[in-house]
Amino acid sequence: MIHSTIKAIVSGIIVLALVALGWRTLNVVENVFGGPSKVTEVGPAILRQIKQTNKQIFVEHYSYVRLDHTEAPSGVLKFLGGIGIKQAFVMYIHGIVPAGIDLSQFGPEHIRVSNDGQRVEVTLPPPQIFEANVTIDMQNTEIVSSSDFCPNFLCPNDRFEAYKNELEPRAREKLIAGAKEAGILSQVAKEAEAYYSSLLNGLGIAEVKIVISDHAATGTQP
Repeated sequence: MIHSTIKAIVSGIIVLALVALGWRTLNVVENVFGGPSKVTEVGPAILRQIKQTNKQIFVEHYSYVRLDHTEAPSGVLKFLGGIGIKQAFVMYIHGIVPAGIDLSQFGPEHIRVSNDGQRVEVTLPPPQIFEANVTIDMQNTEIVSSSDFCPNFLCPNDRFEAYKNELEPRAREKLIAGAKEAGILSQVAKEAEAYYSSLLNGLGIAEVKIVISDHAATGTQP
């Protein structure tokens, strides 16, 4: 009888010890890796911080392009251009090409948070050129050479019309192409990675990984 009682007491002590050990282990795991609440808290905080900061343009590429324009009589009078009856001028058109990250494409599905809330991976949309925001610097744009040996009734377009209708669109295209060749998209990727790493570290997150979506095939934003 006494032996059975002692055995039951020992078994009870062992069970309680195992329960206590399991509970302590669970607490340790939760302290190390955190629970779902950490993910629930940190993910929206990151999204909110990035959206509120709203930094989209990271690089502005300033350069100039050379454009040649010639206008001569057409149709049956086309031969007059061959004897110098024409208008011609050369312009250096300066402009600014902005590029960055379009945050309208960024959402909660692009944020991954570890269970303890201390490790975060953020995937940003690919860098792109904001084509609609390309600006021409008229103050520094200049005509470097000009000649006009064509009367208005044969060459009715003046320089302003030629610029607005032909040269400005061509200048924008060449400025954008030049910015791409200069590596503007790669520069945006580097700037965005550094900026958002610093931003999220400021939230107290120990380990931040910024992933920039592949921008090899990225063009421009209309």
